[in-house]
Amino acid sequence: MVEEVKVAVQVERGEDGSWVSKDSLCKAVGSVMNEDSEIGILVKKNHEIWRKKLLDPGYIRGNVDSFINDLEALVVG
Repeated sequence: MVEEVKVAVQVERGEDGSWVSKDSLCKAVGSVMNEDSEIGILVKKNHEIWRKKLLDPGYIRGNVDSFINDLEALVVG
């Protein structure tokens, strides 16, 4: 979500990679919520783009049709 579609930010983790501090979480949330932040602007713009795509009935239908065609090809092929 962070790298591919850019609709989220990475929260910094501790040295062992298994925990998130309150400060790092606040920093990540703040970067998205700040209306003047470059990251916040990008994430909000991409949220809107993906929201429109995913709400479009043709987008879902096209993906389902493609998936069914691929499955049929596997069974027949």
